Amino acid sequence: MKDSSLQVRRSLNSLPPRGDSDSLGEDERTPAALDPLEHEWMMYSSDGEWDSLSRLLDVDPNLLQRKDFVTGFTCLHWAAKHGKSELLVQILTAAERHHVDASVNGRTSAGYTPLHLAAMQGHLDVLKLLVGAYNADVNLRDYSGRKASAKMSTCQHVHNTDSVHTRILMPLNQLV
Repeated sequence: MKDSSLQVRRSLNSLPPRGDSDSLGEDERTPAALDPLEHEWMMYSSDGEWDSLSRLLDVDPNLLQRKDFVTGFTCLHWAAKHGKSELLVQILTAAERHHVDASVNGRTSAGYTPLHLAAMQGHLDVLKLLVGAYNADVNLRDYSGRKASAKMSTCQHVHNTDSVHTRILMPLNQLV
């Protein structure tokens, strides 16, 4: 796992130590521990390593629905955040093949959908894919009350990978 997300590594390294305080219940004293397979899944999800993810899906297809216990990110959220359109297609195709619901409208701990994350990062191709091919709901709001299109308006420019030019982002509903 070459470039594991700093966010995931922090969540795994910042767990509170086990304590013996009588003021805490057992559930509050014991840090959330990931099953080794889930841990591996989260690391490969944050890195966007399809070959490794595919191998793990053969063991447990329900990993597609697993969320990071701190951020609430699924593999779809990571792919959208990093602008990996091809990985999104591979994940959603695997979900269909394994009859597992991998919702493009799933929410993180902050209420972000993959669409919100792609918008925040300025990944226009991912936005078009999510809305056009997978019917992502453009009207969903995060837990701060903002739609994905509002996240885009906070970005002043996005780098267009088809050229070296940058351009001002248009409203989300004009993308498709």
